[in-house]
Amino acid sequence: MKRKILGIKIKDKIPCKNIRQQTHIKDVVLFAERQKWNWAGHVAKVSDNRWTKRATEWQPRIGKRSRGRQPLRWSDSIAKVKGRL
Repeated sequence: MKRKILGIKIKDKIPCKNIRQQTHIKDVVLFAERQKWNWAGHVAKVSDNRWTKRATEWQPRIGKRSRGRQPLRWSDSIAKVKGRL
């Protein structure tokens, strides 16, 4: 959509990074990861037994895990984001 607004074609081979700098638009993925990290910091400060704290410590299943892609915990995705920031 940004390319369409600026009139840039894909064959012009202008990287998305340059287009974002030109339009001053934030990268959505980075923004979402930072928001998740901020929320994790907020939840970590909570000391009582609120549902937000319990949801972050939730274990997807108990017992034998099935084949295929394993279900992720919220804390797993936070650890993944931590490695990239």
